[in-house]
Amino acid sequence: KKCTGKLVSWLNADDFYFPGALSAVAETYLQNPNASFYFGNGWRVDKKGKIKGRFFPTDQLVFNREALILGLNYILQPATFINSTDLLKVGYLNPSLKFGMDTDLWIRLSEIRRPQPIPEFIAATREYGLTKTATGGFERVEELRRIAEKYSGLSMTPGVLCYFLDTLNNMLPRLERVFPSSFRRQIEAFWAEVANLMEDFGARPDGFPYSSTARRRGKKKHSLKKILG
Repeated sequence: KKCTGKLVSWLNADDFYFPGALSAVAETYLQNPNASFYFGNGWRVDKKGKIKGRFFPTDQLVFNREALILGLNYILQPATFINSTDLLKVGYLNPSLKFGMDTDLWIRLSEIRRPQPIPEFIAATREYGLTKTATGGFERVEELRRIAEKYSGLSMTPGVLCYFLDTLNNMLPRLERVFPSSFRRQIEAFWAEVANLMEDFGARPDGFPYSSTARRRGKKKHSLKKILG
């Protein structure tokens, strides 16, 4: 609330910007000052800063609102800069949220004006076992489910189910005495089927959109009811 610039962002203690990042953001803003927010690509790094892989899997950054609501959060928060005019219109981060406050904000902002991709690597996000995301467990899943339900009207979405299955799958190795490896393979197979549902609204199975439109025409739609039996 104390920021006075035309663009607003926040950087968590574990994350960092790359050289030239702010210049790239400013250039994109000057080319299109009418976007609700500006989001770039970045790198996933470990605790020591060693690169693990790129965030957006392709060079083409695409915004798809339906994929954000029904699928996974594919916006890299430290590489995102918000138009302060739009931020004042939709309100600030929801203080009642612990894990999905950025997802909630991107959805609200994208409702009033379309976001603008930045075709550059802007920031790095540090990923390791003690981050809030990694330790959120099913509490995090439930919060993300409530956010998805608020904007989609659905009590369960493919994205939320993927978050749940990911959390469950990460827990199973510690419970192998009760849940054998064959059970985990079945979970992973079901997870893959659920992830394929995201193709129905223009996203890859990993949640990253390949199209700004909702559905790829001419493709057979998947059915969650059919998968669940």
